[in-house]
Amino acid sequence: MKKVDQSITNPMTTTTTTLSTILPSQTSDSLDTLNPDTFNGKLTKVLVVSAFGALIGGSFQFGYNLGCINAPSQLIIMWIKKSHFLITGHVLAQKKVETIFAIIASIFFLGGMIGSFLTGFISNKFGRKRGLILNNIFIFIGILFQASAIYFNYYYLLFVGRFCLGISCGLATGLTPMYLCEIAPKNMVGLFGNMNQVFITFSILFSQILGLSQIFGTSTKWYFIFIFPIIPMLIQLFILPFSPESPKYELIVSHNIDNAITTLRRLRNEEDIYDEIEYLKRESEKIKMVEKVSLKNLFKNDLRWVMIVTIVMMLSQKLSGIDAVLFYSTSIFKSAGLKGSAPIYGTIGIGFVLFFQTLISTWLIEHPKFGRRPLHLFGLIGMFFASIALVVCLIIQSQNLSSQVKQIGSYGAIVTTIIYIVSFASGPGGIPWFFASEVFDSSARGVSTSVACFVNWMTGFFVGLIFPIANGYLKEYTFLIFIVLLGACILFVFKYVPETKGKAVDEIQNEMKKMRKL
Repeated sequence: MKKVDQSITNPMTTTTTTLSTILPSQTSDSLDTLNPDTFNGKLTKVLVVSAFGALIGGSFQFGYNLGCINAPSQLIIMWIKKSHFLITGHVLAQKKVETIFAIIASIFFLGGMIGSFLTGFISNKFGRKRGLILNNIFIFIGILFQASAIYFNYYYLLFVGRFCLGISCGLATGLTPMYLCEIAPKNMVGLFGNMNQVFITFSILFSQILGLSQIFGTSTKWYFIFIFPIIPMLIQLFILPFSPESPKYELIVSHNIDNAITTLRRLRNEEDIYDEIEYLKRESEKIKMVEKVSLKNLFKNDLRWVMIVTIVMMLSQKLSGIDAVLFYSTSIFKSAGLKGSAPIYGTIGIGFVLFFQTLISTWLIEHPKFGRRPLHLFGLIGMFFASIALVVCLIIQSQNLSSQVKQIGSYGAIVTTIIYIVSFASGPGGIPWFFASEVFDSSARGVSTSVACFVNWMTGFFVGLIFPIANGYLKEYTFLIFIVLLGACILFVFKYVPETKGKAVDEIQNEMKKMRKL
């Protein structure tokens, strides 16, 4: 293959090249046999840098802002108490301070619900890349309000800051996987899609490390944690303006053939991209023949079932109890006999396990012997049995038994927690984020991703709201709820979710119809 000619203009004339003039003549039979599996590509400089630009300002920001508030939580609570006294002259009761902190933490999810709901509109109106760039407006406003809250000792501003950051992260959870899957060669869609989860888990771990007392976890430094997001924001703004837009967006949504050719050549670093362009052109022509996909259309006719499957895939991630397991991790380590700051380091260790297993799953997801469906099922089944074992271990801990027996339960809880985290990272952690990008064509991808991400954020919000209440009543039996939900998700995925790896959208949707009839 020849190296890319970055321009599509003929150097001997000033005539702009169009698709009709550069495509070799093909018969209708040859076009009918075009197979997206043949559009396999390689990692190129432009592809890697563009993906990194999207990930650092999208997935990284989401994971970081999700996790950064946990490590310094006691320091933030103390500051809120001080801030309230400076504002009103009254000392706030501890229960009320903790309630204010809980609202500050949860308002992030409300912002995320709004941001994710806007994904479809933003991605189609401005494009995937431009949408990510514009998303930094919310990041900047969020950082500005957080910094102002700390500078003026006015904790009310934290509500606005966390809400704006939630909007930006909600947008990022939809725009980032969409952009990654649309710029990736067909043989790397799973790899690029799962990098979204890799960056999320890494940034959660990174935020936990920054929260250590040796770094920013002190009464004089904790506010640096809230200002840090400006660094990935600036990195993204340095990279993305020079990166190509999604060629699928350029051709199928914007109907700009010249831009699609240029961007695809840059991404593939090859001159011969005509078959892939022709395939996209045919997809575009097919889309023009059908009714424009809106939010209402997603739940009509054939698309309704595809959307339901996509939603259940998202629910299988959030209803698995992953947030509850991460919540329990510190108390599990304490019950196992770890003293002082050791349980905190144990929780960070869980973060390392989550991150490295996600890296491994990124390799497995494109391995010839694996696929999306088996990895997702393997993860759900592993979480199901690990949850059962965890309930047994927690019951042993709570009973009036000998210290030796209770110790077995404590260490068993640690082992089952690790098994649970490994299972989650093997498939359910990453696959649902890019599932919509594989089962919907470009005309429906924006709005379907928006709905899927909205469901994820909404479920996360309600799980976070309900879990502490349920835990107060059910205690060590709380995970029985997640065991039942995991069992239901396993049955649904096994019966109704097809393999999507390396398949065209039409092929996947037809398989879904067949599986539904069985």
